[in-house]
Amino acid sequence: LEAEAGLWRSRLHHSPELPVVIPPPREFGEGTAERPSKGGEPDLPSRFNEHERGKAGAASPLRILVIGESSGRGEPYHPWLSVGQIVGWRLEKIFPGRPIQVDIWATGGAILESMHQMLPDLTYRPDALIVYVGHNEYQGRYAWMREVGYYLDGDRGSNSVHHFSAANSFLPFSPLVRLLEETRERQRLDSLPPRAVTRELVDRPVCTKAESRAIEDDFRRRLEAIALYCESIRTLPIFIIPPSNDAGWDPSRSVLPAETPRAERAAFAKEVAHAIALEGKDSAEAIRIDRELLKRHPDFAETHFRLARLLEQTGRWEEAKEHYAQARERDGLPLRCPEPFRQVYRDVAARHPSVLLVDGPKVLEAKSRHGITDGHFFHDAQHPNLSGYVVLAEDLMKQLGARRAFGWPAEMPVPVVDAAACARHFGIDSARWAEIASREAWFFTVTAYIRYDPQLRNRLAAEYVQAAAAIRAGRDPA
Repeated sequence: LEAEAGLWRSRLHHSPELPVVIPPPREFGEGTAERPSKGGEPDLPSRFNEHERGKAGAASPLRILVIGESSGRGEPYHPWLSVGQIVGWRLEKIFPGRPIQVDIWATGGAILESMHQMLPDLTYRPDALIVYVGHNEYQGRYAWMREVGYYLDGDRGSNSVHHFSAANSFLPFSPLVRLLEETRERQRLDSLPPRAVTRELVDRPVCTKAESRAIEDDFRRRLEAIALYCESIRTLPIFIIPPSNDAGWDPSRSVLPAETPRAERAAFAKEVAHAIALEGKDSAEAIRIDRELLKRHPDFAETHFRLARLLEQTGRWEEAKEHYAQARERDGLPLRCPEPFRQVYRDVAARHPSVLLVDGPKVLEAKSRHGITDGHFFHDAQHPNLSGYVVLAEDLMKQLGARRAFGWPAEMPVPVVDAAACARHFGIDSARWAEIASREAWFFTVTAYIRYDPQLRNRLAAEYVQAAAAIRAGRDPA
């Protein structure tokens, strides 16, 4: 069983063997389209025949493939528009008469591993490959309510994955046990959280530090492999670092150090609740208490978020921005692309000059008020609104123009990407705006009870429900 489980896990998490390019026949002798085989080398399942494609010349389609998560496919606007579709539309102005084809493989809830393993299905060589993924690396592996047996005093929740006793310490390394746990989590991914408060202010993380490190390592390895693959088949790799809503999304779980005793956890929770109660009465005192709490436990996400909101109200923008970022990074259930994954994008791009990097967080921070990303560019935790998608597409277009990519004419300026024109072109009318609002209401409703206090998310869900009803009743979506 252990041997079979090990083999099965290796198949589940394998690095795929990807299609290669067949060069024009002249490279290997007239009349043959096959590369000479090397001794014992197996044939790959598919190859791209560049000889036939090259005959079409300048009129051949410019093909853009998009892989990634729901933001990569443009939620909540899918299938009407996305970053890739906006870029494809604007490229039509640069290459009049040339077909622009945008192929979207991005899938809701996808992780980089699943996208990487889809690439063997390619039957053509894309001119550009857009990678937009990073928000779901935890939620795409673990159920919403999953937690680990975390605190050293043995306090465990009903959904925790228990630590094993010292006598059975080998079990976490058992391929069979790990396969069973992975299978269990996959079967629970679509289970929605209960519509009741079940979490606590002082919560537990969704996974262990070792599991988190393994996810980061796998992300780095696969992104590097995709960059190398694009170089090998002469495809332009375009990496979009997923930006997130820092000020408009509260952390889902806040965690104290594992060695914190139960009594201290309870006392700390009371102090945090006291500071929250003061926010509307004496904000200066609430700020003072929050600062003291963070001196004792600097990794507690909820306090960072609460302090950031108070600082923002008093105009201390830089400090507020830092605490919003800390709240995002210390969330025990990450739904926004954490900084380690963002840095992987930057590291891989630095090693591969061929990569066109759209640094989504920095791009949107530069356009945001006081550098704080919020509801001006986002609908929810990770899905940009129309303005957000337009800003990302605009940055991508500027970089394509600077590179003169795909034979971009030297005299052709970068076309403006206007949000209103974008909405008109893609047919985002009142009926679709109402649908978009309804989708967002669903998102906030589903995620409200994965944290101890659903108040903010329930309020936003209600506002989207009201917006959808108002639009359907004839109100101007603007």
